Amino acid sequence: MRNTRRAILLLIMGALLLPMGSLAKQQQYHSIAQVREQAKGAWRQTYAAHGRAIVVDVVPQVPSVDVFPMAEMKRAPLPIALPQEPDWSIHPTTKKGMEEDPSYFAYTFGDDGSATPAAIGGKKVKYGPHRIYYGDVFEPEGRYIPGSGVTFSEISELLRQALQKIGLPEDIIDPERPTSLNAHAYYGGSAAEFLAPGWGFISYEQRLRGIPIYSRGLPAATDYENPSPSAHFGFNFHTPQDYNLGGYLLTESRLLAEDVPLASFDMVKQSLEEEVMTGRLRHIFELRLCYAMAYPPGYAQQEYYPNKDIPGYTVPVWAADVLWTDNPGKELAPAWEEPGGYEAPDPRNTFSYRRLMVNAQTGKLYDPQSRDRNRGFYENYLSWEDAGGL
Repeated sequence: MRNTRRAILLLIMGALLLPMGSLAKQQQYHSIAQVREQAKGAWRQTYAAHGRAIVVDVVPQVPSVDVFPMAEMKRAPLPIALPQEPDWSIHPTTKKGMEEDPSYFAYTFGDDGSATPAAIGGKKVKYGPHRIYYGDVFEPEGRYIPGSGVTFSEISELLRQALQKIGLPEDIIDPERPTSLNAHAYYGGSAAEFLAPGWGFISYEQRLRGIPIYSRGLPAATDYENPSPSAHFGFNFHTPQDYNLGGYLLTESRLLAEDVPLASFDMVKQSLEEEVMTGRLRHIFELRLCYAMAYPPGYAQQEYYPNKDIPGYTVPVWAADVLWTDNPGKELAPAWEEPGGYEAPDPRNTFSYRRLMVNAQTGKLYDPQSRDRNRGFYENYLSWEDAGGL
């Protein structure tokens, strides 16, 4: 039964490699260079929706590339090796995962950082508080880990060197553009009793030919019913002698198109404005042009580790990190303060935090209220030939 199903999936995948042509000529399309120019600057506007003033103040992020290719991606063995140098090791908690999934790895330099010290200088340690930084706030000379004199540019350079040592190309991520940095320190009985610098847990998106791959796949009814071949990279930094790095990385297995047309930024903006005017979309933290990943129709993950024989496909999207509610009459859920506390409340740590997506070729929002189990599957791409040329 499983072999039959796999054969059907492979037949479907073959059909999906042909570009779509319906309705293409009813819409104006643009190159990524044109979209980058259209989205230049900040989107700042106040909307009146359902008795509220919704303020949008966001700078759209567009990759600095000349083309927007389409590709088939697989989980495959990575071209990496544990450095044969002192202090390098495989992270002890991940050995089984690396055996099950060839795209997964975790290497440690120095201490693995798995345990919080019971005491520092004879004083009992309290773990925290944390502070989370997002997006474009990272300054080269910024010192984001409390009590640490190491700058962000020094951490980025250390990461570059580590990537080189294990054999990964530097451009697989952008060391200067993490998606988030969760920093903490070791304290005594209160946050006023600083004992020592803690860790910086830094997250990055994998990049394909200069374009980030969003850490989530296309929106689906549930992640289990309709999963995506996700990619993620993390760098956990304590000191220059004590850090680890790892993640799930995808490998390009086939180039489907050198470049594809995109909808205008105005169409994307209009789709999000319509959601604002419904009263459901209340705040936009970030808005960026990137890839989401999707499996072919019919794929259903039955095991914890995804089937590495089934490829995923890139889908051009505008990803928006937002505060959203399904009921225009409801107030947003409050930000939750985790035990141990945060130096500053994290406004995204709330049940109202969502990730919305707009298809970057059609300009249409993936309906966040849809329960269609098929909507997160790959539907093909629109070629420049379908769009009538540049």
